[in-house]
Amino acid sequence: MNLGEAQAELSARGFEYLSAARQTIMLNDALQELEDFWNWPWLRKTVTGATPLQISDLKAVLKVYDSNHNELQGLSDYDDFDTTDTGTPTNWWIDDTGGTPTLIAYPVGTATLSVRYLRDSDLLANSGDTPDIPARYAHIWIDLAVARAYEDSDNFAAAAQIRNTAQQRMIGLVARYENRDMQTSPQRIQRSWSLDD
Repeated sequence: MNLGEAQAELSARGFEYLSAARQTIMLNDALQELEDFWNWPWLRKTVTGATPLQISDLKAVLKVYDSNHNELQGLSDYDDFDTTDTGTPTNWWIDDTGGTPTLIAYPVGTATLSVRYLRDSDLLANSGDTPDIPARYAHIWIDLAVARAYEDSDNFAAAAQIRNTAQQRMIGLVARYENRDMQTSPQRIQRSWSLDD
């Protein structure tokens, strides 16, 4: 389902009075809400390059390996480390000061890294733009946009009801994707859902 089709669906759900621009905002917000809910497989990506390595669509790092397949561990801004230290890299950190997320090896040294990460999707702008979510989940995206539209019209009860339904569906999707390895899954301990999820 592309943006134009999603706008038509949003209109058919009772929000035809919203301008195309307002519908686009709500659909982009809903898409972000869906994609931020979990580390969906369609958002995973790998990039390899020399450090410092700019990753313009970086949302979150999953794994970092050097060219010898050694895993490097991430450092936080809260960690006490000197960004000018040099040596053989064993860690990495993200510098956002230049506007584009840049993965820096630490200690600073020459390194080629492979980064598995979750990416941010581009905003939908043109009617033919299509999100990366599988088409079979478009109804969840639309439901979240409808919830946004209800909030915009101050109908918070309706918004909460439809958002709750959409979130229950997303929880079901997480369960589906979280345990895709049916070969070894009987040996794994499955976590249960809590109210904190």
